[in-house]
Amino acid sequence: MRPMRSRLAALSLSTALALSAALAPAFAQEAGTEAPAAPAAPAPAAPAPEAAPAGDPAAAEMRIKLRESHGDWEVRCAPDESECFMYQLARDAQNNPVAELNIVRLPEGAPAVAGVTVLTPLGTLLRPGLAVQIDGGEKRSFPFTWCDAAGCFARFALDTASIEAYQKGTTAKLTLFSVGAPGTPVELNVSLKGFTAALDSIEPLKQ
Repeated sequence: MRPMRSRLAALSLSTALALSAALAPAFAQEAGTEAPAAPAAPAPAAPAPEAAPAGDPAAAEMRIKLRESHGDWEVRCAPDESECFMYQLARDAQNNPVAELNIVRLPEGAPAVAGVTVLTPLGTLLRPGLAVQIDGGEKRSFPFTWCDAAGCFARFALDTASIEAYQKGTTAKLTLFSVGAPGTPVELNVSLKGFTAALDSIEPLKQ
């Protein structure tokens, strides 16, 4: 699978936050109930005119800035730091960056604590979905919601129990499959070092 170039980092802040904030179907799945097959309205994509070009990091920096790092997590924010999210690249066994993670704190009173968006390259095999496993714990699967020019997106929510597992864990292993090699899983590692500090440093999204 082709290594991922930074895409979530180049989205406008409003788009990056919307990717994780629009998580109604994932709430149902996280709670163990049947989730609808698709959102009632089209999921927010990254329109080319409003997103910084992939080759223009200076333009992207005008929209999202790196505020601080906690362990292996970055905290990225709006220029005025009014809204922030956690960010990390997920790497394969050869240390190639393949996927990107974006985590936001959901508004107070939401059915879950945080929302996760995972962006994988085009060429991801969609039907198996994305599997997530914390250390030796239960492996959970989440569907890919849609693909666009940036790549393919999977979104899911983290409730209190899930947050505790991430806080206590060492590594989150993501498993996906490539269209080019459907029989060979692509396993990616996400460090959980600094997860708690990074999550505590960001405010919930506003309603």
